[in-house]
Amino acid sequence: MGSVRFVDSKEVIEEILSEKKAVVFKHSTRCPVSSSAKNHFDSFVNESDTDASLYLIDVIMMRDMSMEFAARTGVDHQSPQLLVLIDGEVVYKASHYGINADDIVKALD
Repeated sequence: MGSVRFVDSKEVIEEILSEKKAVVFKHSTRCPVSSSAKNHFDSFVNESDTDASLYLIDVIMMRDMSMEFAARTGVDHQSPQLLVLIDGEVVYKASHYGINADDIVKALD
């Protein structure tokens, strides 16, 4: 079971981009679709034994960090959104109802 770090600065974004493997979930606390997608992310976090670093961006409280992350990765901002990065490159992205725990595992393999 992994521990999720909140993205609250540009330094954390730099850290994500330097990780061997990272999973980033963008979440809106005001959106029911995002709550459903977060359940899949939480299942992945709680049930996997991944060696990937795990991050969460609260797009309401940290909108500027969400937009910065979008600019740095070249992936248009959406919420909810999940990205898997390997060596700083986005290798998988999903949004809304397309987010599920099984696909996260496959993207990391």
